[in-house]
Amino acid sequence: MKLPFNEQNFPTANRAGRKLARGLRAIGRLEIGGNLPGRRWRLSSRIANEPLAAKQRTLLRVLAIAHSEGQPTPQWVENLADEHHGRYRRRLLRLTRRLESGASLVDALEQTPDALSDQMVLAIRFGYQSGTLRETFDQLLATPADDGGAIPTVRHSMFYLAGSMLMYFLIVSFLFLRILSTLLQIANEFEWEPPAAIRTLVAAGRFFESTFLLWVLLGFAALRLVTSGVMQRFYRRVWASRLLRPVVRLRSAELLRLLSPAVASGRPLGGALSTLARHHYDRNVRAKLLFARNEVEQGSDPWSSLSVAGLLQRDESQALAGSTSNRTRAWLMHRLADRHQRQFGRRVTLLLSLLQPAIVLAMAAIVAWIGFAFFGFLSGIILILA
Repeated sequence: MKLPFNEQNFPTANRAGRKLARGLRAIGRLEIGGNLPGRRWRLSSRIANEPLAAKQRTLLRVLAIAHSEGQPTPQWVENLADEHHGRYRRRLLRLTRRLESGASLVDALEQTPDALSDQMVLAIRFGYQSGTLRETFDQLLATPADDGGAIPTVRHSMFYLAGSMLMYFLIVSFLFLRILSTLLQIANEFEWEPPAAIRTLVAAGRFFESTFLLWVLLGFAALRLVTSGVMQRFYRRVWASRLLRPVVRLRSAELLRLLSPAVASGRPLGGALSTLARHHYDRNVRAKLLFARNEVEQGSDPWSSLSVAGLLQRDESQALAGSTSNRTRAWLMHRLADRHQRQFGRRVTLLLSLLQPAIVLAMAAIVAWIGFAFFGFLSGIILILA
């Protein structure tokens, strides 16, 4: 015979369950309500949190559904905000307020940085002005996010570097404070001058000891720069395509995918390039697009203009210019975009594969320096005692 799980048969378990629910509700991790009036369920874990790219893709899918069904977008975004917490929840609520105040979807997204990625906002802006917003949503949702895998790898490498530096700092501090001072006392008692490696180690230790506060402040400033959304956007929009050549290939892939619907429908590329030259988030690419737009207005071929601007390779521009139909050209643009994205992924993977070994070698060099200094000192003491 099975007893029903109620308060009469299991009073202790029911009381514990109610206390647990109140505690979780108090810290904002779970809102219990079920079918009770005025309450609702909300499960959002603070431990197993989604990456930002996954949250942005969820918002993109919600916006696409609201647009296709003709539903009020602010209400849908507000409902999605209830499923998140922290920074992204506040970001979605700001987006909701801007939409409710009468701002268009594109303006509200541009005024709420990182609610969607820069590429998504640019695509929505382009689709909105070209009248292909529904096709833009479909294309964005169908595009695999292959290039986002590099971000966790970089983050893990940075955490590895920070953890290694912290461990090295603790070990080296112990060596300088306890071991090295004792060795110097032994050398003074024997009236023996330590070897050069120990002297350089002592000089380095005194330098870091005198500038310890400065290094701490620099560490906190670097941490703030790395975690600041403003600095990340500044790097992404100003310096990324200038410092890293593979980023230009990724920007080219994004442009080809953006232009493909306009090419397939037979629209002239002059207006599309003009829109992108005004609203592209990357300053370097925006200047290249402005140059290509001016060349097109002077009568040049758009594909050769993009090649001269450095956004396409020469063989790619020739292949696009020689296509027999707009549908064939649009298909070729998608294939070239996939090619650019694969090139970007290979180059970034190569750079990241060299990052962690470089960190390990740098730490190994420090260990070798310290080990050589201590071994030379101990060898000299043994020779004196012998």
